[in-house]
Amino acid sequence: MGEETIAYINERGSVVIDKEIRELMEFDGEKAKIRVEVKEVIEILDENGNSVSDSVKMVPGIIGVFAYNALRGISWARLKDGLLRAHPVFKYPLSKVTASKIAASWLLTGLLALGLLTQSGALNALAAGNPTEWAGLLLAVSLGVGVLVQQLPTGEETLQALLAEGQEPTPQA
Repeated sequence: MGEETIAYINERGSVVIDKEIRELMEFDGEKAKIRVEVKEVIEILDENGNSVSDSVKMVPGIIGVFAYNALRGISWARLKDGLLRAHPVFKYPLSKVTASKIAASWLLTGLLALGLLTQSGALNALAAGNPTEWAGLLLAVSLGVGVLVQQLPTGEETLQALLAEGQEPTPQA
């Protein structure tokens, strides 16, 4: 028994059944609700007939990795928030003036970096997918995040600072 494509998904996400099949089922030119039992999906093809089955199979794994890392990031942020609130040296939460100054400096730094990337042609290389440019960008961002994280207090540092000041550690909600 040969394999034949009887339906495809259009750009709106609707399933479109080939004209020959619609004529055979006698609902050509009409809307129809069809119950289809899928026994096995052999292959998923894009509009050009190229197989996308492997990338579709990877999607749940990618979503899982993203969700796991997002949850880790949220828990890390909550931990650092509590440590900064408890640490006697840091003035936290920041005042609106200080927070706006920090946001403005990050924005200006980002615009400067974007301008330098554009001027040097690195932005075009990034857009073209040059792996060397991407490796450099990822390394720079990783180092920047690492430096920022090293500046934040750890639980041990916060506890030592509180004990040195003679304050009792208070639990954070």
